[in-house]
Amino acid sequence: MSALLTPATEAELAETVADAAASHTRLRIRGGGTRSVIGQAIETDATLSTDRLTGITLYEPGSLNMVVRAGTPL
Repeated sequence: MSALLTPATEAELAETVADAAASHTRLRIRGGGTRSVIGQAIETDATLSTDRLTGITLYEPGSLNMVVRAGTPL
């Protein structure tokens, strides 16, 4: 079974990806868990989950713009 990586901040995410690249760790990125077989690597060493990367970082209702973190359910 592969490791489950769950960064909670953008800094943790960047560090996790950098560490994986440096150690040649193959990552499977998991968002909401839908369509999990599309684009899936054949073999991975760890799963990087965006579940804890949640929240709205920008909301401008007048211009209909919103920026959310990767794990934010819509």
